[in-house]
Amino acid sequence: MLSIIVICSIIIDGLCIKQSKQIYATEHKNYIVMAKNDEIFEDFISQHEDQIVEEKTTDILEKNNIAVIDMNERELKNSIRLFRDEDIIIEEDVVVTAMTKEEKDIEYNDMCELMKMDSQQIPWNVKAIHATKQDLEMFIDSNPMINSSIKIGIIDSGVEVLGEIKTAERINLIDREGSAVPMYEDLTGHGTSVAGIINARDDDYGLVGVNPKVDLFDIKVFDDVNQAPLSRIIEGIEYAMEKEIKVLNMSFGTNVSSEILHRKIAEAYELGMLLVASSGNEGIVEYPAAYDEVMAVGATTEKNKVANFSLVGTESEIVAPGEAIMTSGLLGGYAVESGTSLAAPHVAAAATLLWEKDPTMSNDFIRQLLNKSARRLDDTNSGNGLLDVAKAFEIYDEFLQAYEPGKIEYKEIPENKDNMISFNENYVVGSWYAQQSGGHNGTIESTGYLTSEVKLLKKAANNADEGNYSATKNKPVNLVLHGGTVDKASFDLPNKTDRTGDNYISNIRYLYQAAQEMYNTGKISVNINQYPNVSSELEYNGVPADGKSKTIINDLLDTVVYPGTDESSKEKKGLKILGYAIHLAGDVYAHRAIISNNTKVISMLDPAHFGWTGNCELSEIESQAFLVTRSTKKCTHLNCLKKGIAEGIIEGKDVAAWMTDHNTIYYEDNSDFMPSRYEGAKWTVKYLMARFSKNLSITASLFKPKDENNNQFIVDINGLKKFYKENNWDTTDLVGVNYLR
Repeated sequence: MLSIIVICSIIIDGLCIKQSKQIYATEHKNYIVMAKNDEIFEDFISQHEDQIVEEKTTDILEKNNIAVIDMNERELKNSIRLFRDEDIIIEEDVVVTAMTKEEKDIEYNDMCELMKMDSQQIPWNVKAIHATKQDLEMFIDSNPMINSSIKIGIIDSGVEVLGEIKTAERINLIDREGSAVPMYEDLTGHGTSVAGIINARDDDYGLVGVNPKVDLFDIKVFDDVNQAPLSRIIEGIEYAMEKEIKVLNMSFGTNVSSEILHRKIAEAYELGMLLVASSGNEGIVEYPAAYDEVMAVGATTEKNKVANFSLVGTESEIVAPGEAIMTSGLLGGYAVESGTSLAAPHVAAAATLLWEKDPTMSNDFIRQLLNKSARRLDDTNSGNGLLDVAKAFEIYDEFLQAYEPGKIEYKEIPENKDNMISFNENYVVGSWYAQQSGGHNGTIESTGYLTSEVKLLKKAANNADEGNYSATKNKPVNLVLHGGTVDKASFDLPNKTDRTGDNYISNIRYLYQAAQEMYNTGKISVNINQYPNVSSELEYNGVPADGKSKTIINDLLDTVVYPGTDESSKEKKGLKILGYAIHLAGDVYAHRAIISNNTKVISMLDPAHFGWTGNCELSEIESQAFLVTRSTKKCTHLNCLKKGIAEGIIEGKDVAAWMTDHNTIYYEDNSDFMPSRYEGAKWTVKYLMARFSKNLSITASLFKPKDENNNQFIVDINGLKKFYKENNWDTTDLVGVNYLR
């Protein structure tokens, strides 16, 4: 883990100037500047206006008199000289890293033999802290968490949308324009693993979190290597305060204190927020966990012992399971990971459960209740003991009578000496696997990948949105990799003739077979003409002598998409190509799903975008311009678009540009808009990965966006039946869903 470079302090009457030990270095550096008040801040900014780092100095930071300034040695010295010590703080905007623990990859077959995910599983760590339904049913009403007013936030790397985690809001502080595709928000899995422990959904399959119905605010600050500047961490805390979040999980740390960070944490605590942080994997309590305002959480094993990577000789405030924890992973799968990063969210989620009993209680009350109810351990570095949620509910009323603000010792309440459960799950750390499901005629089996391979797959999939494709030349790349957006519409009501465009089924099949051949042999021999209406830009043509005639696959293989892996191996190359197939499969749901006859969607259409709102004949729909982006040409018939939605012929991509707020509310990549699309995408992605790991061909079960045991996955996809027929696939597999014909 990277450590923050030491910045020594000169404290004078309160506020201070921070001076770097390397203050006289010649290179420019970014510095966080926090002023005492608006007047001082404006004075400082006026003198450094040309040096403001715009991409880091956001509105929410400026509102709190914070900015990021680019300065060299001389400029820093002048700033220190011109402003009084008590008026301003200057710190280097160093890099902070999410608290990760090095894990070894394993062969996925080891995991496959350990656990079958035919139905919902309660992981050992939830049982260890007595937080299962059975543990809590006598303390909680039948509908305990409906309309909960308790909000929990995580400052992390984002949350996987293809999984079992529901977010109340996604706040991406890296992509401030909101253009990032939610399917590729979390590229490392760190934030997803934390979120899964907190609120993995309580449904009929997979895992379940400690508080499945809590409102989770996903505050993304870490990039694709789990790093963030300190200024972005501070901004994340500011957002948490702005959103009135009650519990904040911080699974990151550094061994150096930051005065600005500490002040923001103290401010949040004073406002009533409970802050929970992982204590560290390096043998000392790290910051922010080391601050008095923060609950420092250490990690235990399945045998209720403090993990050997957790603190040695120094106490955490409380401990929770953190070794070999099965939790949510990337691409809808599950991972087994270790670290104090995984321990902290147990405590944070438990706090939300207790706070829901009476939201008027203080953060100090909840904190001391958690500490007093914890089960004492023999380990001297276990603080108040192992988190025990049921015990906290059991002593709640007794503790309420004894509670005094600021009081720590409560000798009048008996110590928790309840028996503890020891587990023997033997989960293997570092793996990923998909759960079994009948969603594709039983073709999904418990299937694993190395964690590093899943990260490579997701990074490659994300590259499909970022790549610079020389192969496509003047042809839009989205015709190839993004679901086959059409050149024009050809609607023939009432027959609903499907749209024209490349056959996305063919494109996926070619990418999938090319990935298999590359993975197994290091070569691609499949004839692209084997599949009808496939995009010629996909065809792999080796390495052209002139270096110019590249295809999309060539471009992909020439791009390093995951640092630290052997990019030259045939296996890594094959996984990259599979990542493109996964991207295309997901985008079919995102872009080509049919808008249902949804009155809310229709009400959001903005008449100002249309030139005429008169009556519309069905025959006129074909000639309307609503398939052209709003910035290019206005649609002339609002009623035609409404009629198209009512007739079930309009895709999510079409309607996005005509909404009142087309950037943020309803658009094709908004995971809250027709969320069943992302459920369908999850099962199709799992299907592709399961078949690939078994070296099997994909079948007509590729797109069956309906779980046989759960109807919420029903999605209408435009052109699906037509493209199946072109591939000579039996369309009887599509029975039960109202696909266009």
